[in-house]
Amino acid sequence: MQNVITLTTDFGLSEYVAAMKGVILNINPDARIVDISHTISPQGIIEGAYVLYSTASYFPRAVHVGVVDPGVGTERIGLVLECENCYLVGPDNGLLIPCAIKMGLKRAFRISDQKYLLKEVTDTFHGRDIFAPVAAHISKGVSISEIGEEIEEYVELHLKHHVKHDDMLEGNIIFVDRFGNMITSLDKEIISECFDFGSLLKIELVNKDNRIKKEMNFLKSYGFGEKGELITTISSSGFFEIAVNQGSAKDTLGAKQGDLIRIKI
Repeated sequence: MQNVITLTTDFGLSEYVAAMKGVILNINPDARIVDISHTISPQGIIEGAYVLYSTASYFPRAVHVGVVDPGVGTERIGLVLECENCYLVGPDNGLLIPCAIKMGLKRAFRISDQKYLLKEVTDTFHGRDIFAPVAAHISKGVSISEIGEEIEEYVELHLKHHVKHDDMLEGNIIFVDRFGNMITSLDKEIISECFDFGSLLKIELVNKDNRIKKEMNFLKSYGFGEKGELITTISSSGFFEIAVNQGSAKDTLGAKQGDLIRIKI
């Protein structure tokens, strides 16, 4: 039995979160509900995937519910993913996949048995009507093979990705945190192959409106830079990041999630 149930949504501090918690506690009064985040940007699937990836492993024996679901009510299916020591529940839109792979993905199931859902399933709130009750039943020991049928295909999403040219490394900004730090899809392995701490990096950020070129030091942490200095470092989750010591890289550069990043090798 896994009584810890975590919630990650784009619902904000709203009645929607409360409704999900009410459903869970009605099914399993002993559940311990942990809010990972409800401040994911609306419809921000990549952002939600990053938050789950970065956080869920600190709750290894838990049921993790992720609801960032712009496709709610459409033909997209609901998933339960069985990992080494946990389960993930949510929509089949890629949101759960990076976390599941990190946590040792074993099997994927399509949610289909109506008896584990609310009696009335609406077209607009599957977090409450499908994912919350399914998570609660799993936390009480219901086998996921009872909840639905095993599947082999699902929507994939990869947070870590890059393209390496002879003189250039390319990726994207995948997340901007509350400090304005810009986390990219470039992981520490590819960065460590190309650069050492202390290097001065030539960086270009590109979107449809702007092209920004900057030189930034690659440092072990924020405090090694001068106050207000643009720097680069490796985030606590192992991604290459652009930051400002005691400031906001987002505000300084005006860049955003999805922007292309190029680093000269």
